[in-house]
Amino acid sequence: MSMSEMLGTDAIERILRRDITLWPEPVVENDVDWLGWLDLTDALSDRRGLPSSVDLDDLAEINHVIVLGMGGSSLTAMVLADVFDTHNTNGETKRLSVIDTSNPRTVRDFVKANDLSGCHFLVSSKSGTTIEPLSLDAIFRHELARLVDDVPSRFTAITDADTPLAQRAASGAFRAHVATPANVGGRFSALSAFGMYPAGLCGMPVESMADHASQMLARCQEVSEDNPGYALGRFLAQNASTGRDKLTII
Repeated sequence: MSMSEMLGTDAIERILRRDITLWPEPVVENDVDWLGWLDLTDALSDRRGLPSSVDLDDLAEINHVIVLGMGGSSLTAMVLADVFDTHNTNGETKRLSVIDTSNPRTVRDFVKANDLSGCHFLVSSKSGTTIEPLSLDAIFRHELARLVDDVPSRFTAITDADTPLAQRAASGAFRAHVATPANVGGRFSALSAFGMYPAGLCGMPVESMADHASQMLARCQEVSEDNPGYALGRFLAQNASTGRDKLTII
């Protein structure tokens, strides 16, 4: 399908008004349309679920933020840890690490190589039931029990509302629960708390990222050949139709 043919289908307007019939299969599950990524830039602008919604001064003593997650709940933090210099606004260095494996040797080596007494752990799981981060949660709680008095204060849960993980947080097992949007799948969650909360804790430029995301959203709402989202979608579709189903972005 050419760009003009695609534009003729009103696809952009249909996406923006959440017309799920644009997809060959329904994207609604349990009354959730899974298109919440359309609103994530608004959430960033309103600062909902971002670090400013909690008292970061309470975490001033923390110099190492560690994300425990798998897949979409940890990938953004992993990328940001490689891209940005993690200095907070007070000039203090805050390191960001991601553990997305339950390999015993990897976990054991990490414990040996790091001073866990200065760490804060973000247990990230959309469903609140993902076995790998929950296992890592248990391991690091065990390790911290030897080093600090108040172990729950060193953990924050990042998960949807009313998940088992959120319920544990409500019972006092975590310092805080940062809620994530139910209608945003893990692979689309970069601009949700899964990506932005650890970024903010480490003093990364969340406000700048929010501004650029809003600018890109505006460009992707244009019905024109210059719409970058549309151009990328067409590129992916054309290559997929010829059997190229992998894309590497350098």
